[in-house]
Amino acid sequence: MKALLLCPQYSTTCVTGPVKRSQQIKQLLEYSGYKVTIACKEPQSKEQISQHGDEFKELLKQCNLVYADAYHMANFRLGKRTKAFKLVDLYIPFPAASPVV
Repeated sequence: MKALLLCPQYSTTCVTGPVKRSQQIKQLLEYSGYKVTIACKEPQSKEQISQHGDEFKELLKQCNLVYADAYHMANFRLGKRTKAFKLVDLYIPFPAASPVV
């Protein structure tokens, strides 16, 4: 089974609230038997692809599950581009990324 995790700002060097949440979801999906690919703006490893382009479009056709947080899902306009199950995480962890004053 293949899962596509949409996390535009995913980075291995700068970990924000949304990235931490995506890492947690990735681990849970892998534990459940999915091969997870992360779609982001700037891929940094072989488990990541660009969120635009042919590789992304092809994976949309092949994957069984697409995950994104509520903030980003609408930006991808998946609609009929994929028959995969769409999992929308309603938890938006941006406050976790902000400094407390």
